[in-house]
Amino acid sequence: MAGDIPRGSLPRAEPKDFMCVEDVPGYIHVLVGWRGKCKLDGPGAEKLHRFVLDAVRGTKEPEVLLDLENVAYMNSQAVGIIAGRLLRAIRESGGELHIYKPDPWVRQLIETLRLDQVLPVLEELPEPA
Repeated sequence: MAGDIPRGSLPRAEPKDFMCVEDVPGYIHVLVGWRGKCKLDGPGAEKLHRFVLDAVRGTKEPEVLLDLENVAYMNSQAVGIIAGRLLRAIRESGGELHIYKPDPWVRQLIETLRLDQVLPVLEELPEPA
C-alpha cells in the first residue's frame, strides 16, 4: 500500500481522538484522529461505532461525514464495523454514511475492497442544503 508511515508505531484511535464538528449544516461531521495520525483497529472501531451512534441519536435521517484524513491504517475488523454495523445502523434510521477525505493508504484499501461502491467517498465538503 501507498505511504511510508510506520503503521505499527501509530497510536490507536480512542474516544479522545473522536470529535463532532458542526461546519456543514445538515451533516454530522465526525473527525477521527483530530489530534494527529492514528490507526483504527477493532477495539477503536467499536468505540467509534458507539460514538457515532450517540452523536446521531434522536436525529432524523442523519447524514454522517466520517473524516478519515488522519487515519493512516485500518485493519479488517475496523473495515467490517464501519462498512457493516455502522453503515447498517445509520441507513436503518434513514440516514447515510459518507467517508470524507481518507488518508491515501485508507483510500487504496477502500478502493481495493470496492467499498467505494457502497460507501460514498468525498474529497470536498458538501454544499449546505
